[in-house]
Amino acid sequence: MKIISFVGTRPEIIKSLAFCEAASEFKNLDFSLIHTGQNSGPAMADSLIQELEIPLLKQNSFVDRTTPGSISKSFLDFIMECIQTYSPDVIISNTDTDTAFYAAWAGAKLRVPVAHIEGGIRCEARHNPEEINRRLADHLSDWVFTISHEDTESLLQEGFSTNQVFMLGDITLDALNIVMKRHRIQITDGEYDLLTIHRQENANNPVRLKQIFRAVEKAGYKTVFPIHPRTRDTLEKSGLLKDLIRSSVIQVKEPQSYVEMVRLLANCRKLISDSGGLRREAYMLDKPIISLVPFVWFKKMNQLGYEFIADADQDKIEWAIHHFNPIEPRPALFGDGRAGHHILETILKQL
Repeated sequence: MKIISFVGTRPEIIKSLAFCEAASEFKNLDFSLIHTGQNSGPAMADSLIQELEIPLLKQNSFVDRTTPGSISKSFLDFIMECIQTYSPDVIISNTDTDTAFYAAWAGAKLRVPVAHIEGGIRCEARHNPEEINRRLADHLSDWVFTISHEDTESLLQEGFSTNQVFMLGDITLDALNIVMKRHRIQITDGEYDLLTIHRQENANNPVRLKQIFRAVEKAGYKTVFPIHPRTRDTLEKSGLLKDLIRSSVIQVKEPQSYVEMVRLLANCRKLISDSGGLRREAYMLDKPIISLVPFVWFKKMNQLGYEFIADADQDKIEWAIHHFNPIEPRPALFGDGRAGHHILETILKQL
């Protein structure tokens, strides 16, 4: 049995650890990873692949980034060529990225069964790029693997049958556990908050960025800020970066390796972020979460009082830095840490 998982972004590469570890438990499984080049270069992909020792069957060496159309063509041509060359029995489409959508589209077009991982998550912002990708990938896939009961219910309401949808846990937890064990990372109550910004709603908007940084500055609590290339570009063009670098509150860092990001998260006091994956990891590590976008992908974290939706509201962010602390017990929402094994086992049983 041959399964190929297509990955393109840092989160997909990280989560692929779950499948790489689990695949060795199945004797008759030929499992491979192919990288589409969506995130590329030493900082965004190559160093991460080396750091996590991710074995790749193939990596896209060229993506024409001239226009959105040329990017789409590069991904599709590469993915379809790989499918035709390697003839997988199943394709895995991961999460909500462009790579996830194009992998699912190519599989459906070439009549290769598709398993979509992290499906069913819904928010009201239908225009959001990730929301578009996830919905399309779900509906192009033969099987969808969800993280929560809410995600499963969303798919059933959209017409999926019960034998297409499986809730088996979150491979994010698998990957997090693997890295923490390998690098002996312990959880502590740190003396700093961790700030990350990368979603286009914030990273491409100087007004929102200014509001976020003003709130953090005014709150006055030491904050570590690994800066995403997209965010840096906007800050440089808007002239905000010079003031930020001079800040006595916010410590600007270059993009961190995944291991170092886990270490920063495990040892911080609170997370202030627009990252969906990092917010889930913060919950897993029992860290209060201040969200910088209005989208609520995992309503349970918010309902339990572990996530405060501040958006880019200066007053809300400042209040949350000072006062937001969960008081309810933190139940396990994301499975047993063996989602990768459960997913591969289930796929094999379908064929």
